[in-house]
This record gives sequence, C-alpha cells and structure tokens, in this order.
Amino acid sequence: PMPTLREAAHRSGGALNDAFVAGVAGGLRRYHEKHGVGVGALHLSMPISLRAKDDAPGGNRITLMRFDIPVDLADPAER
Repeated sequence: PMPTLREAAHRSGGALNDAFVAGVAGGLRRYHEKHGVGVGALHLSMPISLRAKDDAPGGNRITLMRFDIPVDLADPAER
C-alpha cells in the first residue's frame, strides 16, 4: 500500500503524510455517515520532528501542531 499511497500523494501535489491524513479523514467521514452524524471537520494533533540531519541519534525532538481535517469532503485530493 505504501507505493500506491505515495503515488496518490504526488499526483495530488502533496507528500506521503498528506495522503495518509486524507485517507484517515475519509475513513472518519464514512464512519460518521454510517452512524448518521454530520461532521464538517475534526481537530487533529500531529507530532512534527525538529531533528536536524546532523543531530546525534537517540531521543526525540518534536513539537505538536494542531489543525482541523475536513471530513465532509468526498474527494481525497481536496481533503
């Protein structure tokens, strides 16, 4: 699945992570539709790496970024 996801991301002008988040948003959309709940967007917190290429191995250097993911859009490229 990884090569397919990566290819879909590049076709849409995004990165692998963008395609992954769009896929998760699509799954959440289907889940909420199945249960008759309309949702426009959901809040997501995602870790962002702060590591530089020359950092010593080991340990984590991250920060969290919070943003909304649109679960009401049917087209994955739009999400």
